Amino acid sequence: MLTMGLAVQPVIDWVQDSARILDYGVRFTKPVVVPASGFATLTVTATVAQLDEEGNKARVDLTCSFEENNVLGKAQVWVQL
Repeated sequence: MLTMGLAVQPVIDWVQDSARILDYGVRFTKPVVVPASGFATLTVTATVAQLDEEGNKARVDLTCSFEENNVLGKAQVWVQL
């Protein structure tokens, strides 16, 4: 669940208000194992995949990887613009 929360942060930063997140869903595909005395680095890429000009909203697709493995599948965020 932490991975899901961290992955959406770039989108929240972009829209500048977490209340503008309308819907967010992911499928967990692989675990992120954090070592006891270390850290884990996630790489997140956000892409605007669909614009709804009438509803003034956008769907943002996220790619989240850890150690070159995709750890979230079908990660999509709908935001109010």
